[in-house]
Amino acid sequence: MPVTQILGKGQPARLNVLVVAEGFRLQEIGRFKARCGSVVAAIKAAPWYQRAPYLALWRADTEVQGNEPALGWPIPPCSPTAPPLPPVRFGASYGKDGVDRCLGGKDGDVLRLKLQLQSELRQSTPTFPGFDRVLVLVNSLIYGGSGLGTVAWSSITPGLYIPMALHELGHTFGLKDEYELECKVPRTASNSLKDFNISSDPVRPPWAKWIPPSAPKVTKGGRCETCDVPSPYPAAVVGAFEGAYYEHCGYFRPSHRCRMRDLKDPFCVICDMIIANVLDPKLPDAI
Repeated sequence: MPVTQILGKGQPARLNVLVVAEGFRLQEIGRFKARCGSVVAAIKAAPWYQRAPYLALWRADTEVQGNEPALGWPIPPCSPTAPPLPPVRFGASYGKDGVDRCLGGKDGDVLRLKLQLQSELRQSTPTFPGFDRVLVLVNSLIYGGSGLGTVAWSSITPGLYIPMALHELGHTFGLKDEYELECKVPRTASNSLKDFNISSDPVRPPWAKWIPPSAPKVTKGGRCETCDVPSPYPAAVVGAFEGAYYEHCGYFRPSHRCRMRDLKDPFCVICDMIIANVLDPKLPDAI
């Protein structure tokens, strides 16, 4: 199976990402290639890539056999499970972990393909270090995605798949979700956590040294059923903003707005810096 480099050709790469097609028939591979091109363009424009352009993307045209995929597969609201998307190669389906919009599949099958393709690539390029991450683009217009470990999944929902793909790739860089669940239902953190972009300690979070004295923590005042509270600070200001990691209270995030919280926003300066520093550990801090 041919593997084509689509980003970072001729440049040193500290991280290689394999982009895999899921649910695309042979005659639909052109659609997959176009979506890959859009993702590449978005990465090139990202601040973290411009600061650390050491990411390479490779495309694997993994077509499937069978009938036309069910684009826009109907999923009942709040359905705990949803039928698979036929035909698929890696078991893509909605309803992962009981969340209807959570789109995922058989990570093990994806990782086995990754090993196979990097082995084939090393036959012509023995020094190729291997693929570090995998992004699976699923041929469905229904909103959905997930990211865990080194594998990220994203549908090709019009207007959303680019930020969604980058959000899910963010998980493979260690970033956690910053959004909340069940608005108007009291939710509060039950465990302590201090990791990358989430902390249960608003005074000494991992990003504490970048919090200016003029930007103290923004809490909800115990209103643990509220999804959001207005911030008195501009979006780029770093602080400790309550409401993250699916809970209304108890967990804090670095900025009021971020792609790890809402797809329509760019990565905040802390998440941007985390991604850039994975690609270049010697990079000076952005703030």
